[in-house]
Amino acid sequence: MLGEMSRWVIRKESEGSLVIQAHDSKVAHLRRYNAGKVRLTLPFGHALPPHLEDLVDLALTVYAVDRLIRRRPPGREAIHRGQRWWQRHLEIHMPVSSPENWSRPKVHELLSDALGFLTEDRWDFVFVPRSSPVVRRPVQRVLFPPEPPVRTALFSGGLDSLAGLSIQLGQMDSGTMTLVTLSTSSRLLKMQRQLLERVHLKTQARVVPVILPVRLGQDRRGYDQNERSQRTRGFCFSVCGVVAALMAGGDELTIFENGIGSLNLPISAAQLGAQSTRSTHPVALSKLEQFLHVLLGGEFRLRLPFLFSTKGEMCRRLLGSRFADLGLETVSCDGFPPRLPGPVQCGTCTSCLLRRQALWVAGFFGDREPGRYRRDVVTDPSAIAAGNLAPLCDTLTQVSTLERASLSTTPWINLAIEFPDLVEVRDVVSEWLSPVARKEIEERLTTLYATYCREWRQFPARPPGWALGTGDLRLTA
Repeated sequence: MLGEMSRWVIRKESEGSLVIQAHDSKVAHLRRYNAGKVRLTLPFGHALPPHLEDLVDLALTVYAVDRLIRRRPPGREAIHRGQRWWQRHLEIHMPVSSPENWSRPKVHELLSDALGFLTEDRWDFVFVPRSSPVVRRPVQRVLFPPEPPVRTALFSGGLDSLAGLSIQLGQMDSGTMTLVTLSTSSRLLKMQRQLLERVHLKTQARVVPVILPVRLGQDRRGYDQNERSQRTRGFCFSVCGVVAALMAGGDELTIFENGIGSLNLPISAAQLGAQSTRSTHPVALSKLEQFLHVLLGGEFRLRLPFLFSTKGEMCRRLLGSRFADLGLETVSCDGFPPRLPGPVQCGTCTSCLLRRQALWVAGFFGDREPGRYRRDVVTDPSAIAAGNLAPLCDTLTQVSTLERASLSTTPWINLAIEFPDLVEVRDVVSEWLSPVARKEIEERLTTLYATYCREWRQFPARPPGWALGTGDLRLTA
């Protein structure tokens, strides 16, 4: 990790066009992306105001830059120069409608801090006036505007989003549920649309989908040359959700994510900082809230109602709802969509493992049927290559560590020793959920991880050589 960061200068040109240039190179590359921003206006019958247009453009530009500039510079030359393989220095020249508002030091500081926490890159921005005004396309007035109260939430098409939505809709007597979906592939979009259509048929509440497709233009290098970590996807998704909520007249956005996934503690000592995704981490959302407050000049709240619930607990509530049959139609795999025929979920990535564990303990017996996953960690783990079993081994090691801490006489202290980031989580959440005391947050986090460990004991997936010990999951061979 020694050496200087790779440095890049990016200039946003016309709509969906970026000029990308390495700091030490005279060669610039034109790259394109496409996003259906008009989808953020159709359900509401009025155009994006300039400050929200700027905010959406910023989120899309940040996401495109994050994907188009790889962290690992290609070739051995970068190794000889000593460049870091993870961190990047990204300088973005961004046209906006109101440069004086965006160029305020506090706005720049909070924006860079929020993105830095998500990606561990250095983000610098130069805000310049738009060279031409935003093209205002006619927006048709809606015949049936959203019925208040309007609630807005993110909907990814994953298991958490469906479980959280089922709980939310079960608590609504009236009003409108606006669901914001960010789609980055045609296959994902198809699955998300199908789920939303079936949700609509199963509820009396009014459901308004806001689906925003985002596509990167491929150059001759193709998809495989793009950066895969996508650490700003959550930022882009959340900002689009915020804009949709504001367009609907709301002042909060709900994110359906379980506590284990939201906090996303590292599953091995090899994972450092933002090498674990922080898309819905409480600290990341708190930093985004602060940025929005200063930029927009008003309060806006990001809600994580299931921060202290496991995925299994959310799935139990889903199983008892009218949406239970949709649970197995969701997709949680890190590798979706696959490029090969057969099951769409691999079964061995961390997302698949947490999905299977949650559905297992919740009683979704249909998920246990053969052929639902490419590799079955329950039925025949010995047939799976060791490399593909690594996420399961790492997860069980983490659970073992969590269980030892949870069963000790001082569980919070031992959890904080093993995972120091939990101290910052406690402090941020106690302020975020003011006036909740830090002691209460400690107790709720301790209970969360104790529950999570008990759930893993109920899930029988074990690699060859693993067995259950007393108060521990340990390697026996």
